[in-house]
Amino acid sequence: MGLPKLNSTIHETILPSTEQVVKYRPFLVKEEKILLTAMESEDEKSIVVAVKQILKNCIQGDLNIDELPTFDVEFMFLRLRAKSVGEKITVGLKPFPCDQNEGELCKFSTEVEINLEEVQVVKNEKHSSKIMINDDVGIKLKYPDINVLKREGIEKQTEMELGMSVIKNCIDMIFTKEET
Repeated sequence: MGLPKLNSTIHETILPSTEQVVKYRPFLVKEEKILLTAMESEDEKSIVVAVKQILKNCIQGDLNIDELPTFDVEFMFLRLRAKSVGEKITVGLKPFPCDQNEGELCKFSTEVEINLEEVQVVKNEKHSSKIMINDDVGIKLKYPDINVLKREGIEKQTEMELGMSVIKNCIDMIFTKEET
């Protein structure tokens, strides 16, 4: 006798980067536990691993999470969260220095309700992944993937080193008129 199959609602969304239709199910208690355990550790690498695992568990079909741009991963996670826990979240904006308090932090925070179903990735129509250095040489870039956040030694890098590391990892190819 085989294991029973879980009946769960299947949802569809379109990935912003490729406009590919993706089917997914809401996350279950086991996925929520994975996320809570990672959040308790307060380690960014653990959270990244947990988010990837949850997406792999809930997305149907062949979709390589490691190769998705970070904005696709965030978009998919928001969709999963909306279908699993609820579409609306309330966030409190952190206090900031203001004139009434003579540069001190404001005493009040503002709560804002966000409908996760309405969150969209907006692309500029003039966007191009190619940058021409001169008339003969160009660089083709790719979006940073989620693994950028869990590379070894990232916490020891200065902002400049981190920026250069991200740029280096986003170079897809360098090309001239004759060769790539």
